[in-house]
Amino acid sequence: MFVARQQKKGKPRVSVSTSVPAPVGGWNARDPLANMAVTDALILDNWFARTADVVARSGSSDHVTGLPSQVNSLMAYAGPSSTSLFAASSSNIYDVTTAGAVGAAVKTGLTSSKFNYINIRTSGGQYLWSVNGSDLALLYDGTTWSNPSVTGLSGSLTTADFSHISMWKRRIFLVQKNSMSVWYLGVDSISGAASEINFGPLFKKGGKIVAVANWTIDGGYGMDDQLVIVTSKGEVAVYRGTNPASASDFLLVGVYELGAPISDKCFIKYGGELVLTTLDGFVPLSKALTSTRTEQRIAISDKISGAVADATALYQSNFGWHPIMFPKESMLLFNIPISEGVEAHQYVMNMLTGAWCRFKGWNANCFELLNDNLYYGANGKVVRAWDGTADSSASITYELKTAFNYFGSMGQNKQFKMARPIFISNDIPNPTFGLNVDFNDADVTNTVTIANPYGVWDSALWDQSAWGGTAIYKDWQTIQGIGFCAALRAKIISTTLEIAWPATDFVYEVGGTI
Repeated sequence: MFVARQQKKGKPRVSVSTSVPAPVGGWNARDPLANMAVTDALILDNWFARTADVVARSGSSDHVTGLPSQVNSLMAYAGPSSTSLFAASSSNIYDVTTAGAVGAAVKTGLTSSKFNYINIRTSGGQYLWSVNGSDLALLYDGTTWSNPSVTGLSGSLTTADFSHISMWKRRIFLVQKNSMSVWYLGVDSISGAASEINFGPLFKKGGKIVAVANWTIDGGYGMDDQLVIVTSKGEVAVYRGTNPASASDFLLVGVYELGAPISDKCFIKYGGELVLTTLDGFVPLSKALTSTRTEQRIAISDKISGAVADATALYQSNFGWHPIMFPKESMLLFNIPISEGVEAHQYVMNMLTGAWCRFKGWNANCFELLNDNLYYGANGKVVRAWDGTADSSASITYELKTAFNYFGSMGQNKQFKMARPIFISNDIPNPTFGLNVDFNDADVTNTVTIANPYGVWDSALWDQSAWGGTAIYKDWQTIQGIGFCAALRAKIISTTLEIAWPATDFVYEVGGTI
């Protein structure tokens, strides 16, 4: 006869408390939801991941206003004793160095406002040399704008046929638009006779040359600058040597196949690396040229590869793809033009840790640095980025969703009861705050109330209460959720806050194993 065994009474459930670090691993748009590090984030918008916390991005302020249309190019002139910033908008170029309303144009009558440029120093002075593939090339000497004289061009070619410019071994190199030809000037020359290199027989996939760049590497024979040429089909040629006119001193290192580049602003120098913006992601040449195109994890954007793939598929033909390094804040930014002149995002990497995040609200067409500060061109204005706590007086929305966390017990249900976000802030954050459980993706609408740690006039005790400045906010908040895993989701909208978020504490009860 079978006799049922009497079950023992279970022990009362005991609440467990734990602390979870902020998502310093950054935005993850690659890994399965159930297999992410707890220090990663599914959403990290307008937060920047640092080594010990995530910090709310700074705002932006209108620098120069009143430009006639979209600012499609910013060009910084770096003279020996002064610097200047120029903006190309509509058919004109404006000096936008000084904040305020825009002044009269310094150059008029252009047919395109989409420039590539370099700074070059010769015995004659410091110059800014720019091309746009439509108008005669422009030369600025610190005072005057002129058209550089370039001779030796074949047929009806003029400097208006040059769409990209770079420097290699003290020579200016110019890409002839819609062709396989690159022209170069003499050493330390800003004008004079140009010579052509036709790379057509080298590239088997056709297309056109998009850009050239200088790449400083150690090729086994010491540090050297190598010339890199990339075509619209993703073929990359690398040359070393000194004199492109000499067959014995201009040697082909190799020809490689990568994803097609996106825009003619596809190169960015990042430390000792040269990164190429392609359909396959943001690819460092040092790794790409020693692997195959199918090895996606060589890209520095590997951790956000899903988001990059979506962006390149949807927006690759939009104008405004532009990488830039912002050394003062250890940031590498890639501008993603969602809708030309209307909306743009920036995918931003911490250059110290490799962690990614996404900025929204900076609707940029182009970026530039002036005196180590970051500026971008937008609709009718030039904006200083990373300045203040609002975007030109508009509020900033900071949104975060952490990776799903099993809290050390994947097979056990949990009842989440309380959470305590720890903020270091100049004012009360008051976020919208809650949990997503078991891979739910619902937005949160519950705004929590955080107490003011500062003294209240006529109520607080003198010499005992805090009276302003940065404070630590760490109030427990009631949360509700039952599931095996949970992700914290929060949103803050503000025009005044400066916030760092180092950790969040949780209280939950563990159920039985299922």
